[in-house]
Amino acid sequence: MFRQNRESDSEGYQVMIGDMKWVSVTSPINFFIIVIYRPPGPLGDFLEEMDTLLSVFPSDSTPLMVLGDFNLPSDKLHSSGFFTREETSWV
Repeated sequence: MFRQNRESDSEGYQVMIGDMKWVSVTSPINFFIIVIYRPPGPLGDFLEEMDTLLSVFPSDSTPLMVLGDFNLPSDKLHSSGFFTREETSWV
């Protein structure tokens, strides 16, 4: 899938929200892939913690793909006030 001259750095973090793994890929463009798993259960501080985790990535034009199983409560996703304005930018 990638050319032979690829470079990648991979990091992983165990956080309160579950697991987060990320990789930085260079070939021929730079981008980040983040994979997050949040186990089922009460939402707690998940959205705030995810926002904090995402803030460590560069705010330049480097593409960022966030993938995973967030186990968000589907019955609350469309209720008003569930997400703050900032959170809706990544949901």
